[in-house]
Amino acid sequence: MFTNTNRSGVLKKYIPKIGREQKLKDLYLLAKTIIDLEMGNEIKYKFLRHVIWSITTVDGTYNTKYRSKSVLSRREVPINHEHVWTVKQIREELLKNPENYQNILDKKAIGCIVTREEHNQLPGDKRGWERYKNAGIIVMDCEIWKRFL
Repeated sequence: MFTNTNRSGVLKKYIPKIGREQKLKDLYLLAKTIIDLEMGNEIKYKFLRHVIWSITTVDGTYNTKYRSKSVLSRREVPINHEHVWTVKQIREELLKNPENYQNILDKKAIGCIVTREEHNQLPGDKRGWERYKNAGIIVMDCEIWKRFL
């Protein structure tokens, strides 16, 4: 989680950065390499955390496809880069199902910008978008400017 009040970029349409696909390819390869290393999970957890963070911020910390409606409509409130599926959930799934690493990262390494207040409302016992539904957070797809959730 990264908190900031700097809103530059957060009100703009989501546009994938040039070179995104190659960066993702490299990060996925790095994730696979870490998963396959013969070492304890504690070390793997630390390095996978950085890889997951890098995937969710590949286009920039605040240039994410998904942002809450509150982030887009409320000015001067602290905002967070939130992981839709928690890093812990993703890491655990990667280590339980290493052969599915690409699918897991494709579907679950997703960032969403929310207000700090919304971040504090997200339940820890839910997974993925269910956390947002449960908290009543409206999420917008900022690539097409439509409500996503």
